[in-house]
Amino acid sequence: MKKNISKGVYLVIDSSMDKEQALNQLKAVKNEKIAAIQIWNNPVVEKVDKCFLKDIVQLYKDVPVPILINEEWELLKEIDFDGVHFDNVPSDFPKIKQELDREFLKGITLSNDLEAVEKADKFSFDYVSFCSMFPSKTVDSCEIVHPDSVKKCRAITSMPIFLSGGINPDNMGLLQQLPFEGVAVVSGIMKATDPVKALRAYNKQLRNKN
Repeated sequence: MKKNISKGVYLVIDSSMDKEQALNQLKAVKNEKIAAIQIWNNPVVEKVDKCFLKDIVQLYKDVPVPILINEEWELLKEIDFDGVHFDNVPSDFPKIKQELDREFLKGITLSNDLEAVEKADKFSFDYVSFCSMFPSKTVDSCEIVHPDSVKKCRAITSMPIFLSGGINPDNMGLLQQLPFEGVAVVSGIMKATDPVKALRAYNKQLRNKN
């Protein structure tokens, strides 16, 4: 099944999360509207459990939600991921693409520096994701993104834009005037008591934007 990034909630899985808890949350939201799922290689984890990664891919094998790995593109050689989310456009990207020798989705993280957008367009990346719109413990390594940076990005690329960092249904109204296709969420769904209810709350706000 060929999978593509769609509009909506881009769900991020922290690789340091308890495996059973993560899989239970993912099972709960499997039939909901999700733009994509990314497994974030949290630096506190020395080595990601490949069985965990394979379980996630297998769980979503029969639904059109793409599964991406953060940075560790080599894993596409042994696990059937749909793509890779890079922190930056790799300088050796053509070599990476040649080595993988298959089509895969690709996205990058952006901040207020938009220099990488031209490179991403050059290599036909599929989307960009801004980090961080609001202060967040999950993405405390990102600078706060200025709204004008998002507007400037839309002026120079047609790639789908996702926003991340401290976003919840209550503060999404502050983003309504910005040009974006979806929001990236970590704990707001993966640590929610009712993940389906939480996901639907995000999707409701996104529908209101449109």
